[in-house]
Amino acid sequence: MKDDGGFEGNAQTLRILCKLEKKSSHYDGLNLTKAALYSVVKYGVYNTSPKQIEKQKFLYKENKQNLEDNGTMKIQTIEAQIMELADDIAYSTHDLEDGLKSGILSIDAVLGQLKEELRKEFQELLQQAYKNCGETFGDVAFKSLTSTLIDTFIKDIGVVELTEEQRQRKGTSFKYGLGLRTKAKLMDGLKNAVREILIEKPTVALYEIRGAQIVNRLFELLNDDKYERLLPPEYRALIQNGEPKKRVVCDYIAGMTDHYAEQLYKQYFGDPNTLKI
Repeated sequence: MKDDGGFEGNAQTLRILCKLEKKSSHYDGLNLTKAALYSVVKYGVYNTSPKQIEKQKFLYKENKQNLEDNGTMKIQTIEAQIMELADDIAYSTHDLEDGLKSGILSIDAVLGQLKEELRKEFQELLQQAYKNCGETFGDVAFKSLTSTLIDTFIKDIGVVELTEEQRQRKGTSFKYGLGLRTKAKLMDGLKNAVREILIEKPTVALYEIRGAQIVNRLFELLNDDKYERLLPPEYRALIQNGEPKKRVVCDYIAGMTDHYAEQLYKQYFGDPNTLKI
């Protein structure tokens, strides 16, 4: 979608609320108040060009009318900041726990990816987690580590001064916001460590490539005029009402679960497990 407005998760959330999720024939979306919409907006930057889309998070330009009063937008509300912090804490802890429990990750591998000063912080929290679970190892210890990390991060939340880079990225004029006062580097370090380790795993790479092939082929098929009838009626109605077809197909695929996408691929093309790279 790079040349057609791009795709971004937070922007898609707003599109669902303002356009796709319908409860009445009298209006598009859920007809929420601006206060409710602001609570899910992480970034105050719009998709103005393909180059800009590649470099930062954004909102779709179509949502300007839903968010702005007299050309201004209030980014970020306290609710949005809480949501973003909850997301960051969840990603940095639960992905780690899932990786450790599945055996894809190891504590040693994670420590090896962390910088020296962060390694010491993480080791201290590891010792605390082991102590909390009575020196029990395995899944119980991993759950204890997750609890210890979440507790540590939550207690570290406070009002912090935003850097110029953060303000530009978020599209906010606020100088202060909610954040981690002393543990932000550790949280980011854990997220990056898990990501780097997973990227190097051939099984994970194969899964990602297979998923990309499924999405790409479904996208090509459903954008073909001959197969527009394969779209559900509500999506065909959007096209008939003037929505760009690529955006509508994007909406449909973005709303699929992994399982549904695989089943749809199987229905049209055969078993996705036989895909070749």
